[in-house]
Amino acid sequence: MDHVVGVFKALSDPYRLKIVMFLAAPEPERIRSPLGVCSADLQDLLGLSQPTISHHLKLLFQAGLIGSAKQGKLTYYHLNVQGFKDVQRFGKQYRKVAKNQSKSQNKNPTKSQSKNRSKVSEL
Repeated sequence: MDHVVGVFKALSDPYRLKIVMFLAAPEPERIRSPLGVCSADLQDLLGLSQPTISHHLKLLFQAGLIGSAKQGKLTYYHLNVQGFKDVQRFGKQYRKVAKNQSKSQNKNPTKSQSKNRSKVSEL
């Protein structure tokens, strides 16, 4: 549960969300190196200081959403596939619960609510 909270907390900030979106589809004219996106690219993109960019990257890294690779003096950032698989799995579980709720809501609202509560408590 703590991991899920960390992921959503990391994505709840507009700057961190912009970082994730940029890492997903970096615009070639906005990056300095063909090796990938570095913190200087993100500084230019977002207009934030280097320490602030580092803070945002640290939170995204701790949430498991991004990874990094050091090349010489620079560190390049990329999305972490596993982190997004975890988010997808979490969303899939709740999508099933929501689907079951909407199907059974018309039949017997009280029964479907207690059934879904037990499914949610299993998470």
